[in-house]
Order: sequence, then C-alpha cells, then structure tokens
Amino acid sequence: MRHLLTTVLVVIAWACAGADWNWDPASRLTGDEKKAWTTFIAGVKSLQDNGNRKRAAKLFEQVAKEFPESGYAADSKELSGLLRQMVEEDKRWTEPRAPGALPLERKIAYYTYHLRDVNCYQMGQPGMCHVLMEFGQKRPGTNAAMRLKEIGEPAIPALIQLLEDRRPTRSVGYWRNFSPSRTVLRFQDAAIQILDALLPTAFYNRKSTAAYFSTESAEVRERVIRSIKSWYRSSLGKPEVEKKWLAVEAPPGIHQLMALLKELALEHGQKERVLATLRQICNQRSPLQLPQISYLMCQLGDCGKVDAVVTAYLAGQYGGATSLPDDSAAGLNAEENALRQVILYGTEAQRNALKKNAERKDDPLNKRRDLLAMLVNLAEGRGEELPTTYPRSQFPLEMLVDVLTNKEEWTSGSQGSKQWTIRQCDEAAEAIQKFTGEHFGFDAEKSEKEKDEAISRILDWWQKRPKKPEQGSGAPPKKAPEGS
Repeated sequence: MRHLLTTVLVVIAWACAGADWNWDPASRLTGDEKKAWTTFIAGVKSLQDNGNRKRAAKLFEQVAKEFPESGYAADSKELSGLLRQMVEEDKRWTEPRAPGALPLERKIAYYTYHLRDVNCYQMGQPGMCHVLMEFGQKRPGTNAAMRLKEIGEPAIPALIQLLEDRRPTRSVGYWRNFSPSRTVLRFQDAAIQILDALLPTAFYNRKSTAAYFSTESAEVRERVIRSIKSWYRSSLGKPEVEKKWLAVEAPPGIHQLMALLKELALEHGQKERVLATLRQICNQRSPLQLPQISYLMCQLGDCGKVDAVVTAYLAGQYGGATSLPDDSAAGLNAEENALRQVILYGTEAQRNALKKNAERKDDPLNKRRDLLAMLVNLAEGRGEELPTTYPRSQFPLEMLVDVLTNKEEWTSGSQGSKQWTIRQCDEAAEAIQKFTGEHFGFDAEKSEKEKDEAISRILDWWQKRPKKPEQGSGAPPKKAPEGS
C-alpha cells in the first residue's frame, strides 16, 4: 500500500514538475515511430470507443505495412488479421431474441462470443483494465465477462479453452496514459480474469503494471494453462476445501498462497494443516518471503520464525528494489512484513532490537521513519489493519509512548492559508488517542503549547494506568480526562 501510494505521488510530482511536462504520448517519439504510433492509437480508439472492427483492422494493417520496423508492427499485424476474421464472424452471427432464456450450454457459447464487445476502460494508474468492471464504457450494455462469471463453475471448461484465444476485445490497458503504448485485451485476458474470480486462487501473476496474460511469452502462458487444466481435472467431484488445497499445491504466487492458506485456516478449520504447510515452505521459498510466511504463522499462534526475521532485518537483508518472479516488490514487502510482525508479535527483546536499530545516528535507509510509520499505521488502521485474530490489549503502545518526547519534525499540515508542523511526538500522540478511544484533547492543528499539554496528559495517563490496561476497542472518544 505504501509503495503504491509512493508511485502515484511520483506520477503527480512529474505532472507538476513544470510547464515542460507533456502528457501527450506522441511527444516521446520521433520520426517513423511517431507516425506509427499516431496510426496505431487511431486503430485502438476506433476499436475501443466505436467498436468499428473493420476500420480498426484497416488502420492496424496500415501500421504493419507502412512501418514494418516500428515497435507497433507485430501487434498491429496480428490485430489486423484477427479483426478481419471477426468481421466475417459477425456477418455469419445470428443474434438470439432472448439470450437469457437460452439453455445453459448455448448461453455460455453466447456470452463467450460476445467477449468481443466487452468495452472496459482502465480506471487508474498504476493499475490494469478490469473486464469485470463496467468503468468508462461509451455505450453501457451487457458485459459478457460479468455474465460468464455469474454462470460460475459450469463456464470453467469454456473459459479454459479461451486461454489460448487471442481475438481482441474492446478493452484496453496501459502502463501509464502518457506512455506511447497500449494493450488491447484479448479473449484470453478476459478468460484469465474471470477464472481468477471463480477458482480458489489466481494461477497467473502479473510481473509488472504493464503486463497482461496475452503479452506474456508463449512458454509462460502454456505453463499457466497446464497448471489450471491440471487443477481442474484433479478438482472434479472434490469438496470445496480439497479444491483449495489442490490450488495450494499448484503452487500460486506468494500473495495468493498466503491468502489461500489464511482462508483455509480461519474459515475452514484447517489451522494445523496450514501451519505444517507454512513450516515446510519456509525452506522452499526465497528468504525474502520468510517475513510474509512467518507473519501468517504468527497470526495462527506460531512465532517460531520471528527471531530469524529480526536477525535478517537487522543485517539489512530486506528492503531495496529486489524482486522475485512472483513478487515484483519482494525486498520492500519483506521489510514491511518484518516490521509489522515484530511490532505485533515480537518479544520485548526483539522490539528493543528494532528500536535500537532505528536510533542509529547514521540512518540512510530511514529505519526510524519506517518504524514509526508502521506503528502509527497499525494503531490507526491506516492501510495496516490489525489481524482479526489479534488481541488489541497486546498492542505495544509503549513503543508509541516512547516517541512522545521526540519533538523532531515529522511532516507538515495545511488547510487553506493555515499551516502547521507535525512533530514525531504529535504523530504518536494522535495514534495513541485514536487507538485507545480516550480523548486527551490532542489536536494536530492546535498550537505546540496546546499539543504539549495534551501529550503531558497522555504521559500522565500512561504512568497511572493499570498494570495490564484494557486498550479500548476503537470506540468513540470517551469523556476527556480531568484538566483537558
């Protein structure tokens, strides 16, 4: 979440960098490549906006013939041929009067045919074009992808067959809207998205925000298709729980695997089997994925790997731009999962090691900011919700209390012409107030004197608290302590 926000902010910063910034993708090209892009994007818009397959085919053919050395030639040549084929299919097609009344098998065939008309637009960046959302359609109508999803399991065999179908839909994705590249989603892209919604887990993992199933190498697509076909054959007639375990054995990407195992443990009573699986894969997966695996183990009651995670974190083995085939932000995710689990499940010694590491004078990697940010986010539920099984009374509020004496600047705030500085102690005080549900009179917009008075009340409350205080439940603020 934090890294996604950072990316979005970087894009915004680029946009605000000055008058020289140009959002037009063509401004990044010259010569024949620019001419090829102009014709290529005209073909894309003709298909997506107008649904004119014949016109789009002509424009794509023009790109392939006039600019055979351009980066758009190969895609254009394939799209042109497929669209001409689809124009002929449309001539032979007879639309049934009442599609909803068709027998199931014919209904699946009907919606499979009409994947060609699925007209979805990408909602944001970075991101992707989702065919199971009706965002931005020029002429809203029946979304065949959504209808196939509603049909559910009976549609799976047909969807598996579509995984090799490269005919284009009217949906288009992009890496960034200012980049001179566009991906026309194919039937196989729609099929994999629908299957992701119907199967226990996603069998295809995007490697980047520019990737789609149709843009992967033939080898990657074949591997995914084999995996789905194998799972489907093995799953026939099996109970739901065993279908999920078969998906675990696939094996899916790390994020999907953790979500699947968590669901099996918490919703299907498979906790012991899940823990045994997690202990086993600790040695099978990359060391960068140990924090993620260990964090789920902690949620299920086994904190045996936390010490190894702390050791690796302190040794600087996490963080950075390291990526893995099933996790493009593996290093950063390892760092975040390490912090999160030690804060929530670590021993006092392990937490003290984190604090000592963050208090070094040389802090080029911003360990201190990372630690405080994670503490605050967890306390406030700011994109870092506490696990449903986590007892709030165990939250190490003392780590935030320790920050209440730190008056270094954290960030700043503004509203209209009013501006104010937010110190580290302010950030901690606000998080404590929100977490406990107590109202200490802290307001980040008030003067530093008023904020310091509120912080004093928090410290006084902390010193007088019961030895094992009940931390509250996030309820509305209680009556202000005396003197607030």
